[in-house]
Amino acid sequence: TVSVLYWKLRHQGITMRALVVAALVVATFSAVASAAYDPALAMDALYYSNAVKCIPGASVVNWTCGPSCERAGPFVNITFVYNDTLQARGFVGYDPTHSRIALAFRGTQTPLNWVEDLDFRKVPYTADAACGANCEVHQGFFETYEFMAQRILPATTALLAAHPDADVLVTGHSLGAAQSQFGLLDTMKLVAASGNPGRRVTLINFGCPRVGNAAFADWAIGRIAAAASTTAAYRVVHDNDPVPMVPMAWLGFQHFPRVFVWYNASLPAPGYVLCNKTGIQAVDNGAASVAGAPRLRLTSKDAVLVAAQKEATVEMSSSCGSTSIWHANPNNHVWYLGVPMNCKLDPHHHY
Repeated sequence: TVSVLYWKLRHQGITMRALVVAALVVATFSAVASAAYDPALAMDALYYSNAVKCIPGASVVNWTCGPSCERAGPFVNITFVYNDTLQARGFVGYDPTHSRIALAFRGTQTPLNWVEDLDFRKVPYTADAACGANCEVHQGFFETYEFMAQRILPATTALLAAHPDADVLVTGHSLGAAQSQFGLLDTMKLVAASGNPGRRVTLINFGCPRVGNAAFADWAIGRIAAAASTTAAYRVVHDNDPVPMVPMAWLGFQHFPRVFVWYNASLPAPGYVLCNKTGIQAVDNGAASVAGAPRLRLTSKDAVLVAAQKEATVEMSSSCGSTSIWHANPNNHVWYLGVPMNCKLDPHHHY
């Protein structure tokens, strides 16, 4: 996998030194939401992201897929979608324990998916005309998502009707994380039309690449900010994971959100700094930079970013811990929150 990533980038004339990114475990959300980042919910999202990788598909539909299904807990009324050509997977179902509807998309799994990940062509974002004519997104990510959405979204609508008080969780890892970004935006529309627009919608994804251009990112940020009382989006990235570094910003791609709080176990109390899209660091002096932002217990390899829509008055410093691609470790793409990112949770198996 390392050599595939390296040589495909070289083939396109992209040097490894050109890829620079903040490289710590992060979780980001687009607006100050009514609920703080929930590490327990993040773990549930992680197990859903792993369960969607399980084969055969019947083991997912029956929720007998082994450790990932067991740790995620009871899950019923599952619609499972698979496409051999696109090598794409996804599901939506209902968690009766937490009264939660969960959507999960499968991440990079095969060489074909890697090729798709490294195809940096952009196409118009046609899922919502409100985004405007200037909105463009990664072609491979979006085309894969559009196929999945044909069945995932109607099934989600049915579950929203069947469980009118259920909250919604959207998740995915790698390519699945990219699809989950689109899934969040569509799910927000479904919830608004569901008869209970006040239910909570949360995105928590892992190792997400950039999915669109600045116009798309700005529009998505605005959508989530406008629904901040009920909607939150968290982007989790492992220390030195190279996948969130691509597609590169200088190719016209941008992450959303752009303002985030960077958590790291090595930082002095309160253990986080506020960063903006340019990598400028704002050192928090202990004041309430982000109201309600949680203090997290971190391992030596982990940190968490929790994004905020509004910046506080803080002292400025020089960096947000960015490091060169030379320090990136593709193995870190297959470990999140101390868990191997595969169906069986096997530390010796990457996918």
